[in-house]
Amino acid sequence: MLETKLMRNNKLPRVSIVIVNAKGTKYLQNCLQSVCKTDYENFEIIVVDCLTNNIDYYIKENFPHIKLINLNFDCDPAEEHNIGLKASIGRKYVAFLDDDVIVPLWLKPVIEVLEKHPEIVVVQPVIYSLDNPRNLQTAGFKINLLGDSYNLIYLYARLLQYPILVAQQQS
Repeated sequence: MLETKLMRNNKLPRVSIVIVNAKGTKYLQNCLQSVCKTDYENFEIIVVDCLTNNIDYYIKENFPHIKLINLNFDCDPAEEHNIGLKASIGRKYVAFLDDDVIVPLWLKPVIEVLEKHPEIVVVQPVIYSLDNPRNLQTAGFKINLLGDSYNLIYLYARLLQYPILVAQQQS
């Protein structure tokens, strides 16, 4: 069983981390181990799962502090997110993750920015490729008042003068 430094610090806003998973645990263990080691001290983890065999046993044995919502029907990730949101305790902040995400040090700086700037309502950290962690997958999105979104990877790459990999041929 993984030992976690999951703590409760009532001075910090409670964050609910909702992780969606479906039909297997291929990436889930690495994701959960990573999330449990986060640098923030007041969070809960909720896994919303669709149709994974023996997921109850897997979570109970390996991550007993994690809340599991085991769905016995297939649904899309948006529905899983909504189910996790309804089950969350952290009403001020909710983080949505996929099961293939590895996040060593991410939550504390995100919450610090949100607490400092109440006008910000949605954030996305920089995301690197799981298969090749040196490749930047996205640097977030900008959404205007009309709902149009823009990938910021190109802006950050230009500002920071980093070369970026836009596409890579698969062999």
